[in-house]
Amino acid sequence: MNLDELRFERCLDLAAMAQLLPQALGSGGRAQGLQISDVQRSASRRRHPHPLTLRYAFDLQDSATGMLRPQRWYGRVYRDAAAAATAAPLHLAELGLALWPWPADPGLPQLQRLLQPQWVQPFAGRPARSVQLLRHRPEQRVLLRHDFGDAAAPLVVKAFASVATAAAVHRRFQWLWQQQADEAAPLVAQPLALVPQDAAVLLASAPGAPLPLAGDAALPLPARLAAALARLHAAPPALAGDALHDPAHWLREAQRRARKIGRALPALAPRAQALAQRLDSAAQALPAAAPVLIHGDCHPGQWWAHQQRVVLFDLDELALGHPMEDLASLCSKLADAGAAPAFATAVLTAYAQQAPQHYCPRTLQWHLALAQLLQASRAYVFQRPGWPQQLQQRLQRAEDLL
Repeated sequence: MNLDELRFERCLDLAAMAQLLPQALGSGGRAQGLQISDVQRSASRRRHPHPLTLRYAFDLQDSATGMLRPQRWYGRVYRDAAAAATAAPLHLAELGLALWPWPADPGLPQLQRLLQPQWVQPFAGRPARSVQLLRHRPEQRVLLRHDFGDAAAPLVVKAFASVATAAAVHRRFQWLWQQQADEAAPLVAQPLALVPQDAAVLLASAPGAPLPLAGDAALPLPARLAAALARLHAAPPALAGDALHDPAHWLREAQRRARKIGRALPALAPRAQALAQRLDSAAQALPAAAPVLIHGDCHPGQWWAHQQRVVLFDLDELALGHPMEDLASLCSKLADAGAAPAFATAVLTAYAQQAPQHYCPRTLQWHLALAQLLQASRAYVFQRPGWPQQLQQRLQRAEDLL
């Protein structure tokens, strides 16, 4: 294990960091209940100067009074350890670890404003009673809910690292909101405002509850999901912007993921490279198809159910591509979400009936294999427990599909 890997492993060591973090804070106290979350690894030197990012949460116990103070920190680990010293308000020099205290975010400086109850007053006529963090991807995006503590529905804020991204997401919500009279179209939250100075989109709350993927309640869902996807795939391609998910894009990504797997587990490098090559060979036989608008990050968590409709939440990753990419992404993750195999089969059958012009079994099979390779590398990137075993299982599934 090289020096970089030793530093990375130490940053992930709960016992070591429970000692080092209070020292870095200049406290004689102790870190109680330390948790490490949102770990992301990158083995690419070209793409990332900080190949490990993560979050620490703990209670700092005062040595004199015993009082506990909650602590949340976002960290980047740099390959050049010296760079961490100038990057953030706190750093651990020996680890090359730069740290930002919540809610400071180097890529989302507006976050501290968005967390203020007064932020929503110009739109709601009053400040929020409370602000809840729903999701946060450091340096990229955040999702917040402003609650009013009465019968008024909460308001939702999506904010991004760039105004251009916020504007694109706002346009997508506007277009889909105008399609709500179509009962087969997905429901979406009503867009209320684009706030350029904060790269934010203000939305009304969307109705519904998470998809019931098991039991009798799940029976109508496959057809509704298929219809909603078909409507999305028929939307104006201009909503995608510049993102293009053609086979060339995915073959480059497959090679990159194979290299990542090889660096993570060198013994699997030949197998991963062989799989990428098989995907390349199989791509040459795929039927030609003009790209259409696709979701680009389709999984069960993006969808809810409301009465006789399905609700779509996330429009951040729309792209031009083949509809089979969305179907493969959704179906490959349904089992992990607790759905029976018959659920995915029903989605595919219904989609083939709803959009026969797009349904292509050969392209679907190719994207299903690709999805397994992508998920294999994500097991390493997100440092999921037992990731080496998960990685090998995903590779095996991809090989079987090809």
